[in-house]
Amino acid sequence: MDEGKIIVRLDNRWNDSVKKEFMLRFGLDTILFRAADEGLSTIETGNKKWELKKIDQYITEATALVSAEIRANGRDVLMFDEPSDTLHYTDIRTEDVFGINNLKNRKAFTFREDTALFFLEDHHKASSVFIAGTFNNWNSMRNPLTRTDSGWIVKLKLETGKYLYKYIVDGRWISDPGNNLGKRDRDIGHASVIYVPDFIFELKSNPDAREVVVTGNFIQWNRRGIPMLKERGRWFLPVYLRDGTYSYKFIADGTWMTDP
Repeated sequence: MDEGKIIVRLDNRWNDSVKKEFMLRFGLDTILFRAADEGLSTIETGNKKWELKKIDQYITEATALVSAEIRANGRDVLMFDEPSDTLHYTDIRTEDVFGINNLKNRKAFTFREDTALFFLEDHHKASSVFIAGTFNNWNSMRNPLTRTDSGWIVKLKLETGKYLYKYIVDGRWISDPGNNLGKRDRDIGHASVIYVPDFIFELKSNPDAREVVVTGNFIQWNRRGIPMLKERGRWFLPVYLRDGTYSYKFIADGTWMTDP
């Protein structure tokens, strides 16, 4: 379920046993599979009206609106996990040369040593919250969050790199409201993006500077650079850098300088 819609993807390469398992798990009708095979654009089955869109030669996306007339039952509160033998997700952890996080809420994601802490603020009335992403092959029930006084948290062991993720709050998929970075994924819609850093730029020699940025060949020596954070007289910036050799300089209040 995503933004008020039930979305499923049907693969015409599935054999009959996989189709049967999929239908039983999600309460789907064989009519929907036949409509996809016949290339229909709309079909009504039960109390749902489905819109069908061909994604490629194999995949058809079926979408039904969730409305007052279409009430969720035990099978419709969907945490969609396709049968494991049909999952074909690409590992995107190293697709970017460089990445930094852009958090609306700095508590939304923290990383120390090899452990990531995800925090979803509020949602006090929710009965369950899960996190799914490229780190668990979008499994919607593998990683539950724990309720706290201020929200929900979960700790995950993650390698450095880039990850997409979403929260599932009482069966409803949402992006992270505390994270400004997002990306539209063809399989799961809009998802939040997080980078697990593997390097920290640090400058201690200019504690009185008004602004310090870092630039280098990883951003084509952009003169605007990337603003660094200031804490207790030091400037720092956690980043993800793909394996390679990089050159960089700091720019403190407009003055270029090498790392002392």
